[in-house]
Amino acid sequence: MALVFIALTWIWVMAVGSDQSWDVFNHHVYLPFSLLSGRFATDLLAAGPQSYQNPIGYVPFYLLTQAGLPAWAVGTVLTIVHALSVLPLVSIVQSIWGTDSQTRLWRWLAVAMAWASPVYLLTVGTSSVDPLGHLLVLLALAAALAPKPRTSHLLASAAGLGLSVAIKPTTALFALAIGAVLVMRWLAREMAWRQVLGFVSVAFLALLVFWGPWAYWLWMRFHNPLFPLYNEVFQSPFAWTQAVVDRRFLPEDWRQWVLRPLLFAQTRRFATTEAFAPDLRPLALSVVVVAGAVWAFARALRRQPLRLESGTHATRYLVVFAAVAFVLWMKLSGNARYALPLLAVAGVLLVRGLQTLLPQRWARSAVLLLLGLQLLNYGLQYEHRFSPTPWTSGPYLDIRVPERLREQPALHLSLGLQTNAAVAAFLHPDGAMINAVGQMSIPPSGPLRDAFDAKVKAWQGRVRFLFLADNDQPPARPALLARRSDRITYGLGLRVDWSDCERIAIFQQSLIWRTLLSCNAVAQPHDDPTYAAARLRADRVFAVVEARCPQAYAPAPLVSDAGLNEWQRRYANTDIRVTIDAADNVVVSHHRSMETVRLGSVDDVISGRMHDPCAAWKLLLNPS
Repeated sequence: MALVFIALTWIWVMAVGSDQSWDVFNHHVYLPFSLLSGRFATDLLAAGPQSYQNPIGYVPFYLLTQAGLPAWAVGTVLTIVHALSVLPLVSIVQSIWGTDSQTRLWRWLAVAMAWASPVYLLTVGTSSVDPLGHLLVLLALAAALAPKPRTSHLLASAAGLGLSVAIKPTTALFALAIGAVLVMRWLAREMAWRQVLGFVSVAFLALLVFWGPWAYWLWMRFHNPLFPLYNEVFQSPFAWTQAVVDRRFLPEDWRQWVLRPLLFAQTRRFATTEAFAPDLRPLALSVVVVAGAVWAFARALRRQPLRLESGTHATRYLVVFAAVAFVLWMKLSGNARYALPLLAVAGVLLVRGLQTLLPQRWARSAVLLLLGLQLLNYGLQYEHRFSPTPWTSGPYLDIRVPERLREQPALHLSLGLQTNAAVAAFLHPDGAMINAVGQMSIPPSGPLRDAFDAKVKAWQGRVRFLFLADNDQPPARPALLARRSDRITYGLGLRVDWSDCERIAIFQQSLIWRTLLSCNAVAQPHDDPTYAAARLRADRVFAVVEARCPQAYAPAPLVSDAGLNEWQRRYANTDIRVTIDAADNVVVSHHRSMETVRLGSVDDVISGRMHDPCAAWKLLLNPS
């Protein structure tokens, strides 16, 4: 069975292609490069806030890309590793249905329903560490559900669970859910307390081994072992001190908790994850749960015993895992990409529920119908990759850098929310990189600015800007664009020297897909007496908006970003952007919506006569 699903996974990945997403160019390549090259100690926010995630989970992907393997071979290795999650799935369904030949069809159907997860199929075989965490969590869950758990098996899976939390902290919710299962089995005297204690101890030890050194370095460098997260607790002066909470998928009230299964089935982006990946199984499972509760209540009124089959204990523990994991997941993120193990378990429970409630023939037909609808609905439509790219025999990343940049180290200051930090792996290894204007732009003062100024001074004469350019346009720029770039970089005390630019090409299928410019940075030739006053005025406007709706407009950036005739702030918790345009209008926008909302003029905002910024955020979040 396992080999069949591994083969199906490989066929799927080869058909839908590679995923050269924002994250690949922003931090999936940069993080392991920075670890193995030692650049993490010399760079500064090179990949923005993502620069200081634990890089070990991305090391295998990076090593594969650097080994000279063709892209399809890299994808094959990643796919096989990720697809091994079918092995613990087989073990889980066997703990429910046993290994008898009479239940073979149900085991196949349960594994198929667990495998047919759109979010899993979206990420499997890619650079994402979510499928790897999925594998490690399912291995630990399978060990916890084993009828007669072996201590060696439990401890090995506990080590994997600790590793999964180290590489993806969001999997900690599954560790807690598995812990609840272990405690229940101990209370039922199905497991010795030494086994539970050993599992917890080994998982915690593995977490310390794989995350501890990185956390210690972050503490020594930034006084925050989770930098820049939870800085409201650690108060590092190098980042904002408000909570960073991704609110894109978090429920706002009890209705959104209840309606979450319906959201899974909706055919739109940002329903439960960033892509079009509708999933019918949670809605079907919620119907089965309600029907099962009504059925059990009716039998209780008639004083009829429940019709339970073998595997009831394992099913009960699986329900406990799913319930605990669902509550924690909804409280912490609500993003389906972080719920792969939960969604797999939902598939198993859906099959088990239908088998229990319906006559066998009807149950089999219902499962086959749902499975067919699920696969056809997602397989023939919607997004199978965030940024799909056909597999080739060329390199996984085809980034071509001029010889000068490969041979001469420089400090590159990237401009933009997309840092393109992956380019650092193709430049001179002794160089350095800072995302100077982006998700955490360098402020005009403070420890972060001091660290920035020290870097620029140390690299004097070898500082360059890195930014996105038009594919078909020469490096020279018209005067208007030159003035705009001067305004953007004015707060850094630098400007772009357009006479000294090098073009970096990113290829896909032998065609230039994206072009970057690496241009020399020189000192600003004159002071702009209006700049400081304009920035203070913009900061005042943004502060008023933030105070009116602190939940959405947070965390407050360390600095407002300047354009040619505008000022702007982007808020990480919601991806909302507030702009003061050339006509002094204060406008709210969101990358998910084509609409914008005008709050009023600058004077309206300062005087308190503006439109409600919370209402603007909700309008853009759910456009009509």
